Amino acid sequence: MRRIAGPDAAHGRVVAALFAADGHPALAVLRGGGGTGRRAELARELPAELARLWALFAALGDALETGADVDLDADGLPVAGTGAAPARPITAADLVHDLDGRAAALLRELAAVEAAWAAVAGRIEAAATALARAERLADDLGAEPPARLQAAMAEARWRDLADPAAAVADGRLTPDVRGRLDRLDALTAATLAELETLARFRDDFPDRAAALHAAVDELAVAEAGAAREFAVARAKIAETGLPTPPRATHVLRARLRQVDGYARHRQWPRAVDGYVAVSAALTAARQRTAELRAAAAGLLQRRDELRGRLESYRMKAAAAGFAEDDRLAERHDQARQLLYTAPCDLRAATRAVHAYRAALAELSEEGR
Repeated sequence: MRRIAGPDAAHGRVVAALFAADGHPALAVLRGGGGTGRRAELARELPAELARLWALFAALGDALETGADVDLDADGLPVAGTGAAPARPITAADLVHDLDGRAAALLRELAAVEAAWAAVAGRIEAAATALARAERLADDLGAEPPARLQAAMAEARWRDLADPAAAVADGRLTPDVRGRLDRLDALTAATLAELETLARFRDDFPDRAAALHAAVDELAVAEAGAAREFAVARAKIAETGLPTPPRATHVLRARLRQVDGYARHRQWPRAVDGYVAVSAALTAARQRTAELRAAAAGLLQRRDELRGRLESYRMKAAAAGFAEDDRLAERHDQARQLLYTAPCDLRAATRAVHAYRAALAELSEEGR
């Protein structure tokens, strides 16, 4: 215990220290109860120590007025007016020195409690503010409450805020507590980010929905074009192998009406899920329609290509002097009839054109 210049100076410090302790924020926290572990111990010890110091201080006042010693019981408390047997006397000068040291020690304990509380509570309350925002957003968006974040917050309050003294060592959060609070912060940030993304979707929904409706209308035009090309292909080509013409527009419009309904009823998680699903289905339908249109057009292109090749071979035969060859003419007529008859049998026509080319090649070889 440090020594002081004199009893009067010590007396003044004791008075200031006891009043500071009585109004200390940490004491209010401890008196609030509900703590566990080291906090619960401090909640028992520090207010009791303050009460003992006040009792000794009152006895000190009487001793200073009379110059008498103060009789203390076995617990170190004044016996005056209690009927307890004195265990030892203490002079006023020694008592004031004792009170000076103990009051200073009490203030240090309270300061440590306050620092520990601030270190833990500051982190938790920041997360609690974010949790409150997440809960409001979830309610406003028609989303489920952020249950994982609520559970993590409850755990932090129960494990760390209930005993902040055990959560701090040497003025710093312990690694376990710091890790737990870091995870709480990360979960808070992720939850808020997800909900804020949903809120932006809600805010942008009118434009998004209008664009999606327009895209489905464009698909309807493309599907109608595909149906026409299918009809032409089937009229002109035998056994096209084409499937049923694409008809995704009707289904997509029904699903879009569902999405619009979710939006009207502020069911934004369902709205965004539906929107994403319709967008994906629309992309697939566009690709499928383009592929089928290309397939239908490809059949007619194949027929026209065969017609061109047949004509090219005919001109080559004429240039070589084979125009009057009966066998070659017969093969040409067979291929031409197949290619210019609707619906055209592409397989048979392909074989016929190849047969004509083979016959021409044979004649050319014989000529050489």
